[in-house]
Amino acid sequence: MSIRLKKRIFSAAPLLLAVAMLLVVGACEDAGKDTILDPTGGSAKISGVLTFNGQGGTDRPVATIYALGGYDETCATGYSTIHIMGTFNDWNEDLWITTPGMEYLGGCTWVELLSLVAGPINWKFVTNGAWDNPPDYVSTGSGDGLVGDLQAGSGGDLGADVPETGDYYALLFEGTDPPSYIIATGEDAPIVKSDPVTGAFEILNLLPGTYEIIIVAGGYITTHISDVFLDAKTESDLGTIDIISPSGAIAGVVAFEDSPDPMPTATIQVHPAGGSALVATDSTDAEGNFSIEGLLTGHYDLSFSASGYETLFEYNVEFINGQDTDMGTVLMHLGCSTAYTMIEVMGEFNGWAPLSSMDRVGSCLWRDTIAVAAEADTGSVWLMKFRTNGVWETPPDFGTCTTQDEIQGLTGDVCLVTGAETALSVRFPESGLYEFTLNEAIYEYSITRIGEIVYGSISGTIAFEDDPVELPMTTVTVYPANSPQAVAQVLMEEDGSFLVQDLVPGNYVIIFQAVGYIIHGLEDVVIVGDQNTDIGQILMAPEGECVPVSSIELVGEFNNWPAPGQGPFATYKGNCIWADTLAINIASDQDSTYIMKFRTDRTWDPSYGSCSDYGGESFVFVFTGGQVSGGICMVSGQGTGITIKYPATGNYRFEVNERTKMFTIQLLN
Repeated sequence: MSIRLKKRIFSAAPLLLAVAMLLVVGACEDAGKDTILDPTGGSAKISGVLTFNGQGGTDRPVATIYALGGYDETCATGYSTIHIMGTFNDWNEDLWITTPGMEYLGGCTWVELLSLVAGPINWKFVTNGAWDNPPDYVSTGSGDGLVGDLQAGSGGDLGADVPETGDYYALLFEGTDPPSYIIATGEDAPIVKSDPVTGAFEILNLLPGTYEIIIVAGGYITTHISDVFLDAKTESDLGTIDIISPSGAIAGVVAFEDSPDPMPTATIQVHPAGGSALVATDSTDAEGNFSIEGLLTGHYDLSFSASGYETLFEYNVEFINGQDTDMGTVLMHLGCSTAYTMIEVMGEFNGWAPLSSMDRVGSCLWRDTIAVAAEADTGSVWLMKFRTNGVWETPPDFGTCTTQDEIQGLTGDVCLVTGAETALSVRFPESGLYEFTLNEAIYEYSITRIGEIVYGSISGTIAFEDDPVELPMTTVTVYPANSPQAVAQVLMEEDGSFLVQDLVPGNYVIIFQAVGYIIHGLEDVVIVGDQNTDIGQILMAPEGECVPVSSIELVGEFNNWPAPGQGPFATYKGNCIWADTLAINIASDQDSTYIMKFRTDRTWDPSYGSCSDYGGESFVFVFTGGQVSGGICMVSGQGTGITIKYPATGNYRFEVNERTKMFTIQLLN
C-alpha cells in the first residue's frame, strides 16, 4: 500500500528527464544513444526533508526517492513477482523462493538494486517465479544494452556490457509500448537516498516536465507525491514529508449463499473511494477470512469476486491507520463475472493452435465455431482443453474432471486443471463444423455440429537458387500445427507450381523437399474455408549453403522427449545460429548421460542428430572445461540421437550453427 499526495509544484530546469522520459528522448533523437547514461547538463532540483511517524532526530531510517516521468498510476501489472535472472546471479532459481525479486512501485514500474562487475552480462526478467510461463520479458533481438525495449516470450537472453564495477538500479517499465528497461547507477538516474541524520534529500539534473516522486523506506508505507511540475530554472522544495508505518487492517469473512464445500477462493481488490488505481489485493483462506493491511487513513472501494458468483462491491469503507475495520460477513450470491480476458479452444483437431479466441456471449458464456475432421465410419476421439488468458496453466485451464483416458461425449463437465494428462478426450461422431460452448459459471461445456466443413486450399510456386536446367522433383507435405502427422502431400508440377486442396480450416506447417536441396519449412500458414491461400514463391537453396530451418526444438531424455511443436524452442540469433538456455536436473542416483536431438520444423524426421563419422548415437560426448562441441547431421529414424554426458545439475546454453553443422553446449552454473 502507498500514500498518494496530490501536489502541483511549479519550478524550472533544462535538465535530464526522469527515467521514463529518457526512454522517449533516446528513441526519438538518437536510437543508438543511451541518453540516461550521457547527461546533457542542468541545474534544477527537487528537494525535501523526511520525518518518520512525525519524528525527526539524528538517527532516521534511510529512504530511497525516485523521480519518474510519464508515470501512470492506473496501469496495473499482471504479475505477482518479477525476478532478474542472469549470469551475475548464476541464473539461480532458488532466488524465486528466497528473495522477493524486484520491488513494485505501482504504475507498472519495477526496480531492483544490483551489484554488478565490469564486463558482459546476460539476463532475463522472469515473471511469477517460473521460466516462460507466463512469458518472461526478454530481448527483442534488435540489440540490447543498458537501455532498451523488451518483448514477452521465452528464450532471447538480454545482453549488455557493464562499464565499471558497482551498484546499479535496474528499472522495468511494463506500461511503455513496447515494454522497456534501464540499468543505471544512482549518479546517472534520478534516484537518491535520504540523509540518515537530517532526513534531507535532493534530486538533481531534471528536465522540464511532470514527475511522480516515490519515497520507499523499509517498514513504512510507500509515499507518492504526484504532479510535481518543473517549468523554469529553480528549486522545487517539497518541504517536510512525513513517512508513516502501517498498522491495522480491513478484515472480514466472505460467505457464499449456496454454502459450497469446499469454499471457492474470493479475490478482494481495493481502490481509493471513487478512484481507479489499484492499491491493494487479498485472497480469502479456506475459511473465507481476509485481512488487508498497509493502508493509509482514508475511504476505499472494495470489490469481491469469485468464479460462479456475482461480483460484490462495498463502497466508501472508512479506514483509520492504527485501527482495525471489521466488515463482518460479506455474502456472495450465485451468478458470474468472468475471471478471464480470453478463452481458446485448443485441441488435436486444430493442432493446439486456434485461429481465434472464443467470443463471450454472456457474463460467463463463451462460444466459438471450429471445423473438426473425423473418421467417416467410426468418428474420432480428440484431446482438447479450454485454455485461459492465452497461456497454459496460469491461470489453470478447463479440462477433464476424471482422467484423460475416459472418453467424453459432446456435452459434459469441466474442471480447472494444470499439468499433463488432464485434457478432455471427446468423441466427434463425424466431420463437420462444430459450435463449442463453455459456461464458466457452472463448469460445463457443449459441442454441437452445425454444418459441413467448407474446405480450403494452398497454392504457390517453387524456384531454385541455382536455376537448374530441369526442375528437380519436389514434394510438398502439409502438417497441422504442432502435429507430426501429415494430412496431405503433393508433387510440384513441371512449371514449379503446386496446389494442395481439401484442407480443413486451421493453422498449418508446410515442408518442401527436393534431392540436393536444403529442406524448406514454412510455419503459421492459415487456411480459411472456401478460400485459397496463395503463399507465393518458395526459394530452395542447394545443399551446402545456409538457409535456416523454420524452428529448432531442444528435446531429449532430459525433458522426456516432448511431442513435436511442444518445444522448448531455440531462439534464432541470425547467421544460421540458434541458441537457448535449459535447466537440466540430474538426481544423485541417476546416470547423467542423456540422448537428445535438435528437432527441426516441428517434426521428427529429418532432424539434426548424430553423424555416422562420429560413431552415431553410440558415441558419447563429454564436457571439457565447462562445455562440449560436436558435429550434427540431418538424420531420420531411430538410433540417430546425440549422446552427451552432463557434468552436473544446472543451467546449460545450447547453440546450433547450421552453417558449420556444429553444436556447442555450455554449463552456465
